[in-house]
Amino acid sequence: VTATVFGFSPTTSAVTVQSGQTATDVDFTLERRTALAAVSPTSGSTEGGDTVTVTGLHLTGAMAVTFGGVSGSIVSVASDGRSMVVRSPAKPAGSAAIVVTGPLGASTDTVNFTFVTPTPVVVSPPSGGGGGGGGGGGGAPSPATQAVSAGSSGNARVQLGLAFGTVVLDFDGLASSGSITAMPKAGKPSFDAGGIVLPGYWLDITSSVGEFESVEVCAPIETNNLASYGLTKDQLRLFHWENNVRKDVTTRVDSVNNRVCGVASSFSPFAVGALKTTRIAGLDRYETAAKLSASSFTSGVAVAYVVTGEKFPDALAAGAAAGRSGGPVLLTRLNSLPSVTATELKRLAPRRVIVVGGTAVVSDSVLSALLELLPVVPVERVWGQDRFATAAQLSARTFAASGGTVYIGSGLGFTEILAGVAAAGRDKSPLLLVPGSGPNAGVPLDVAFELKRLNPRSIVVLGGSGLVSPVVVDTLRELLPGASLTQFGGADAYDTAAKVARTFVAGGTIYVATGAVFADGLAGGAAAATRGHPMLMVPPSGSLPAPVAQALAQLRPQRVVVLGGTAAIARDIENAVATYLP
Repeated sequence: VTATVFGFSPTTSAVTVQSGQTATDVDFTLERRTALAAVSPTSGSTEGGDTVTVTGLHLTGAMAVTFGGVSGSIVSVASDGRSMVVRSPAKPAGSAAIVVTGPLGASTDTVNFTFVTPTPVVVSPPSGGGGGGGGGGGGAPSPATQAVSAGSSGNARVQLGLAFGTVVLDFDGLASSGSITAMPKAGKPSFDAGGIVLPGYWLDITSSVGEFESVEVCAPIETNNLASYGLTKDQLRLFHWENNVRKDVTTRVDSVNNRVCGVASSFSPFAVGALKTTRIAGLDRYETAAKLSASSFTSGVAVAYVVTGEKFPDALAAGAAAGRSGGPVLLTRLNSLPSVTATELKRLAPRRVIVVGGTAVVSDSVLSALLELLPVVPVERVWGQDRFATAAQLSARTFAASGGTVYIGSGLGFTEILAGVAAAGRDKSPLLLVPGSGPNAGVPLDVAFELKRLNPRSIVVLGGSGLVSPVVVDTLRELLPGASLTQFGGADAYDTAAKVARTFVAGGTIYVATGAVFADGLAGGAAAATRGHPMLMVPPSGSLPAPVAQALAQLRPQRVVVLGGTAAIARDIENAVATYLP
């Protein structure tokens, strides 16, 4: 049954179908699908950023808008669902079909928008020395100035032509008219400029306009300089100094027009550049671990550890063991070996593979896959009846009774312990787990026997009394009365991890992982442990906790490795960490 119905609300109704003498009731569903009718204006700049009104039906709940397959941005949707305001993307000249995706799928109506190459507006013609950026000698190019009128809509576009490209400014909510000046300057701003590379001039943008809600700034890329700085376009960011504090305000890289764009609410210095940090990230935790291994270990390693990427307890102690053995930690799913892990294991060609944890976390099917993948390599499983026994078993397989140091962490959390993995690796020491708090707090028998066997001269407890209770600490003292005991505790997990990191020598490499999830830190801890580098834990976004900032200031890193993608550690955190680099 096919029918076209207008003016009804979404519903499922019974419809009677008559065929001869037979009447049959069937369900007939009326749905509100997104429909497009018109667009205004019908054309705009290839540079993008034009405000476009799309009219139609059932636009409420719109999730995405594309122009010829290139994503634009949704500004607002009318409450009656009959119109929406969007912003066009940068796209080569030509006609492009607009498609709006709503809760029930994409629109199928044909509504076109034409991209037109604009005529550059150059108010102050390029002149003077400098000839094209690079922050080099000869002085910077001349500035550009242009008047801007607020208009009734509060939206306005300004283009400022400089010797090395055009600066494009798109205002929202501009209250009054005035003028805009972009002044290219060589070098770097004199404040908060650590940890970045600027492959060209920075821009001191000033204005006499009144208040505005926001402005999108698209600054030109000095493409001739990228190769000499070892940079590619996708590494570039737009930095904005607000009250002398640097922020990464990047929203997009316009490769068509060679600009980097970002949104700000004030004017002051802007610069196109790149962070000096090294970010290692994959599509998921498994690929991130594989990429970290590939960047840290050569083929022919003595051992590779395979741990679950779904839970942290059994895998925590593997980092310290990997630091002692000089091998990576790779992640697997419960019932299948990820292809990225398999590929990295083939490249590593380890002399031995150790699977950490019982069949509840790494099944026998994964073990079989490893044996098939590496038929001449011994593959063994190390496990215990629980997380505490597994860590004790791994210690017994890896560490001799040398009378050194033992690290103790709570098996009920991971943030502090991930920082401790790096420290344990530096000291070539084992990491044991205990139920540090709660009604079962104590030292399990498996752990007590392993401590007696190791007979350490010193014990390092990771976490304050809220994480590892006085009951546990007293039991450790009773078990090993001749050993010294140091307990690292802080106001929170980030503080504790920072205190552990501050025990490292300054001036080297620092690994940075999120303290919100464990997976990236597991593999990162092994890499840091093998090389004797500290690992700091940071929140996924926002601002750096004060203890982390203090640790960075003390450690004075020459290199920072950020673990995971921007969902794990956002650009604002990475930017804040980078300020402590030279």
